[in-house]
Amino acid sequence: MRKYIKTALLIVIAAMVGFMTIRAAITLFPSMPAQSNTAEGLAYIKAEEKADISANENAINQARDEVKRVQQSKHAAEEISNGNFRAGFNEILICGDSLVKSIVEYEVLDSDQVVAEIGAGTQYLSDNISALKAVNPKYLVLHFGENELDKKKYASYFIARYRAALQKLKKELPNTRIYVDSIFPVLKKAYKSEPYTEHIDHYNTLLKELAKELEVTYLDYSTLKGFFLKKYYDADGIHFVETFYTEKYLPYIFTEVYSYIDQ
Repeated sequence: MRKYIKTALLIVIAAMVGFMTIRAAITLFPSMPAQSNTAEGLAYIKAEEKADISANENAINQARDEVKRVQQSKHAAEEISNGNFRAGFNEILICGDSLVKSIVEYEVLDSDQVVAEIGAGTQYLSDNISALKAVNPKYLVLHFGENELDKKKYASYFIARYRAALQKLKKELPNTRIYVDSIFPVLKKAYKSEPYTEHIDHYNTLLKELAKELEVTYLDYSTLKGFFLKKYYDADGIHFVETFYTEKYLPYIFTEVYSYIDQ
């Protein structure tokens, strides 16, 4: 019995000595933290700092450009109010048919500010994309449709031609903001000589949908009261006299193009 008790005591003593030795070792020699790789974290921080600097520079440049645009457009607005449409439209190019060619014939704008021809249609636009690209306007206003009016069932062909021309134009002039005019209304007396003008509203509905589809700005003149007064029409009830352009059309285009300016 004594032999067993003695053996048990030796085991307990040995266990206590072992425990105390381990504790002392932990106290005297604490474990070192695992070595971590900080290169990846430092690279991320540097990249973020570089991105912040770049973002700040871009913001400053954008702010400067915006101030410059506002100053230029305000100056243009002053020129327009003084009747100097040539100076006011120095960033705007108009392309279309005889209804906009008249602006040059009345000497309100110069020939380099209006690319137009009598009887022109969407094919004229397609044929002159290279010329428009050479000018590279900041804003481009398109006026087509009167010469392609037909029966309602053929309106889709007109839209298809216009769509193709606009798609090509957007590709060639990616930085140009494009505006599509609605087709101007005519006086009722014009129905006799131009019967398809009765379908203008239908064509304009399709034009509006096309503009939305291709993400270009549609200029809808149909809702503008006092815009198409009888006094503005020429004898044929289709074309317009000079005052229509100086009092209505050009001021409206200018306002739409520079819509962010408080007129």
